[in-house]
Amino acid sequence: MPDPTDQPPVVPRDRLLIGGYAAAGLVVIGSLGPWSSVLGISVAGTEGDGVITIALALLSAAGIYLTTSSDGEPPIKAHWVTVALASLCLLIAVVDVVDVAATEEVSPGWGLWLLLLSSIALVLVSVRLLQRLRSARDR
Repeated sequence: MPDPTDQPPVVPRDRLLIGGYAAAGLVVIGSLGPWSSVLGISVAGTEGDGVITIALALLSAAGIYLTTSSDGEPPIKAHWVTVALASLCLLIAVVDVVDVAATEEVSPGWGLWLLLLSSIALVLVSVRLLQRLRSARDR
């Protein structure tokens, strides 16, 4: 039986997949939540770019599934699309946080903050999975 201490610590691919799906799910939840509030009145993300970020999150989750579930050669080029979709979601989140925060008497809602943080996580997980796929291809 091999000694487990001989191998470097590696995060199992399953944890990365769960992280990717969780981040995509949190993007959807953040997109449905309030993005701004004025005098106690909230505006949901779906009244703006939230619909786009939901679509990007679902496409990113589908991309993660498709690129990690295929047999044989890992589809590196296809996973670049997943990274691009997650990055676009992050860009939308940053632009909207800056836009809402720059407006007087309007404060960003919890949905927009959740979108921002989960988009960062989605990009990081997508990039990490891409690194894993590239190292698997180079073996």
